[in-house]
Amino acid sequence: MRGASALQDLLRRSPDASLRVFVVWEPVIWSDLAPPLTTVLRRVSDHRAAQLWDRGRLVSADLLRAIRAQTGEADSPGRDDDTIVWDCVAIYPPGARWDTSLPPPAFIDCPVVAVIDEAGRRLSSPSAVPGR
Repeated sequence: MRGASALQDLLRRSPDASLRVFVVWEPVIWSDLAPPLTTVLRRVSDHRAAQLWDRGRLVSADLLRAIRAQTGEADSPGRDDDTIVWDCVAIYPPGARWDTSLPPPAFIDCPVVAVIDEAGRRLSSPSAVPGR
């Protein structure tokens, strides 16, 4: 949840940034049986953020495929036994579309709390994210 708070802080520091944020919550540990409670969801309260519960970890699986296609590596950031991508920041250029599969991100790293400053730099620098 520290990552969610770090993300909200980044959004608060960048009120005029034209971006859309998707916060995907998924079961990772044994206690993740249901969607997060309202108190947890409030950690990311910015109007540019949409929060989703992905019980089947479909976003994680597609993101893992996109990362592997991009890097050709078996090891991926934020992986857990090669099955769960979690606690990550992924940045896509404007106009990126998730059609039949998720495109590779322009930037991905984890854990969120450790990489949020780099994500902020990339979002504020037009040359750091292709298409910006």
